[in-house]
Amino acid sequence: MGVTTVKGYYLMGTVGVISSAFTIAKVTRDDQENDERYNEMFRAVKQEQE
Repeated sequence: MGVTTVKGYYLMGTVGVISSAFTIAKVTRDDQENDERYNEMFRAVKQEQE
């Protein structure tokens, strides 16, 4: 196994970690936006009932 192969594995691992970080950030942001929308809808429904 050559040095180039090892560098390739490191490169692919780095790309995978960066990709995972972006995915986690997007999922977290989407989840937060959904919570905010849900809270807005819940408040609107609650105000209509009063």
